Amino acid sequence: MNIQSSLAGVLVFTLCLFPALTSFGIEPDFAPDDPRHCLTRAASALETADSAAFAQAVDVDTILAQVLDFMAAEAARPDGASQLPPILALLFSRAAGDGVDAASVRALLMGAARAFVLDGVGSGAFAGREADPSHTSTGGLFSPLFGDASLGRKEICLVGEARLVPANLPNANTVSGDWLVPFSVHDAGNGETYPVLGRIRREGTDFRLVGVENLPELYSLIRSEIEQQGL
Repeated sequence: MNIQSSLAGVLVFTLCLFPALTSFGIEPDFAPDDPRHCLTRAASALETADSAAFAQAVDVDTILAQVLDFMAAEAARPDGASQLPPILALLFSRAAGDGVDAASVRALLMGAARAFVLDGVGSGAFAGREADPSHTSTGGLFSPLFGDASLGRKEICLVGEARLVPANLPNANTVSGDWLVPFSVHDAGNGETYPVLGRIRREGTDFRLVGVENLPELYSLIRSEIEQQGL
């Protein structure tokens, strides 16, 4: 694997974060009044290949937008852009703008990533089963971005306590506050384990995973793994 495809693998891990962070092999059993119940619902949706139920437990669009913003910021830094293949650096720098062209590139990237994630859930691939071809996304024009994505089964472990964040802090729900929950995810596809800090929010009578608070640390971790492997 060359350096360009390796860095594309880093990109896929961050852009398509859901399969790596929410494909739970062992269903966490949390009560409905526990903010972590959304993890239980996400796990159940993955096991039953129910992409609609998964999207109810996990705010796919909001987290993908968060990841896209992060990657666009990375591409805007001279040292960050130099670590990406030129075509990827160009795509994310274009997505960082405010004009019509930026919105178009962003929409294309978002659409491809959303399809990859939800098709991965609906096909059963992210539960460790052989994918149903009728639910498999090719990624369209951006299919090379998904070539190195791990489709192995994921298992959640080391779930910490839910900590309430005061409502007046940045990005917090101004009505009820958010909860931060630490956990780790083991990826059977590559044998690695990743620490995650998830942001959970009450929406109506249910809870929903709406953010990943340690994206920079995760990104650095994956890039360090690639460098250590000499890829």
